[in-house]
Amino acid sequence: MKQAASLTVLALPLLAVALPGCGGCGSGSDGGATDAAATDAASADAGPDPRYLDGTPEPLDPGEIPPATLAVLATKFQPCHVHTGLDSWAVDVSYGWSLGSDLYVTTYDAGGDPIDPFPRTVAVPAVDLAATDWSGLPAMDPVTGEPLAYFVDVPGDNLGPGADEMDWNVEWEAIQGPFGDDPTTATFPPTHYVHAYWYDRGAQILALQYWFYYPYDKFVNNHEGDWEHITIVLGLAGTGAERFDASTDNQTPLVYHFSFHSSAGAWLPDEVVRVGDRTGAACGACNGDHVVVFSGGHACLTFPSGDTYCGDYSGASYPRPGTFPVEFGITQEDATGAGRLIHADEFAVVLLDEPGRVDYAANPTLSWLALPFFAGVPRVAVNDVLVMATGGDVAPTHPARKSNWLGGLPDPVVDITAGAPLVPFTPPADWPVITNPAP
Repeated sequence: MKQAASLTVLALPLLAVALPGCGGCGSGSDGGATDAAATDAASADAGPDPRYLDGTPEPLDPGEIPPATLAVLATKFQPCHVHTGLDSWAVDVSYGWSLGSDLYVTTYDAGGDPIDPFPRTVAVPAVDLAATDWSGLPAMDPVTGEPLAYFVDVPGDNLGPGADEMDWNVEWEAIQGPFGDDPTTATFPPTHYVHAYWYDRGAQILALQYWFYYPYDKFVNNHEGDWEHITIVLGLAGTGAERFDASTDNQTPLVYHFSFHSSAGAWLPDEVVRVGDRTGAACGACNGDHVVVFSGGHACLTFPSGDTYCGDYSGASYPRPGTFPVEFGITQEDATGAGRLIHADEFAVVLLDEPGRVDYAANPTLSWLALPFFAGVPRVAVNDVLVMATGGDVAPTHPARKSNWLGGLPDPVVDITAGAPLVPFTPPADWPVITNPAP
């Protein structure tokens, strides 16, 4: 049985946290799953529908939750992933410069998207990116006053419209090494970036936002440096430090926010798949509650140009396995296949504090958090003309510069599962079921 991935806490100060072993824990059953679902449903009926709970989000106070405490709490609730494809999972951003990409600086076009200039201008050479604090680079050109953007060139490229026409995956396999069935042994193991904030301080409701960095998006549109996320909204019990103690039952999931393409939705705890800590894994208090994220799926789209683009790696985060409408309903994304399954305990945790609070000298690989940074080339040339005209080829900005960094209720709330053809999910035998709703 594989052991839990180590926790990496990049915050102020830098800490490394290891969870104590716990052999033979997490022995859930279908009966337990039924009881948990009933409890969750009863809790939801006790007050206003949490799916429409609109908080007053605000940052945590500095040091309000010690980093080591927050890391263990984040591990207790961090998600599992079910991927359609085999060749990609969420990794550390440093993957983007792992083959020697420099950090480049550029400006923006009239539409507000970063430009990939030729020749490129180097802001920080590759050899300095891992060990040097580059958070102090200017956000504005000191001569012209133009806003600046920074980017790296992710290993590989898109080579054509077909699902296999790329070498992003070829470079991925070369970099990651012979990991086989165990992604924790790869050069860049599975990693979650976690941002915690108050969803509603007065009501003692905490949000844990899990961000997933995918080096490439190979889909009906293609781009580099993809960022996806889910948010778990927790109700807290108590008045002091015990609220954040992961070994207690003082945290209750109220609602889960999932993001997929340009939409988002909210689901109750009994409406999503949740599992416990793996049987026999090193899991600390062994009371984990891990929602399962069905990450991306297969789709093809024939554009007015006549070209058909296909892919398996959109990164979209779905709450259930099924086939869902995307691109304004003009095509369908099939997220029913289970290519690679990764349990929560196989993910490292990296904490993201508010950008102005991070000690970048101690954490130079987080320097990007302070800058207008794009974790991939600004635009991918191999795309349909309609995709390029609508910005589907552009690398997205990083989490702290997104409008949902301190996210409240998704607007609008989209129930992507309503009316969609869902399929059953059978988790591995060592993933103890908490909730697993029928299609």
